[in-house]
Amino acid sequence: MINLLDQNEKVKEWPLWNLKSLVLQFFKILNSMTYRLHQACTRNLGNEDPMLFPIDEMKQDVVWSTILCSFVMTFGVCLSQELQKIFEEIYQQFKRKFNIHINS
Repeated sequence: MINLLDQNEKVKEWPLWNLKSLVLQFFKILNSMTYRLHQACTRNLGNEDPMLFPIDEMKQDVVWSTILCSFVMTFGVCLSQELQKIFEEIYQQFKRKFNIHINS
């Protein structure tokens, strides 16, 4: 997704688009979110009721959601409203990987 954004001419011309800086920011956010997730899992290790914190059933979804949130927070928010449409179009190509179902 990052490569597709970086290859788009309109995105490359955006003054806030700095690929190296944004990739670094992405990993900072991803690391922070992963650390918080690890803390939550550690707190719930002795949980008697697995449905209160069903991490085993949601491992893949949790990982993909963490990556998606980090990606959107890093690359999506810096774009103008016009460029966010390009962002959304690129995301649509990868949407099925994230297992997100939104009822409209």
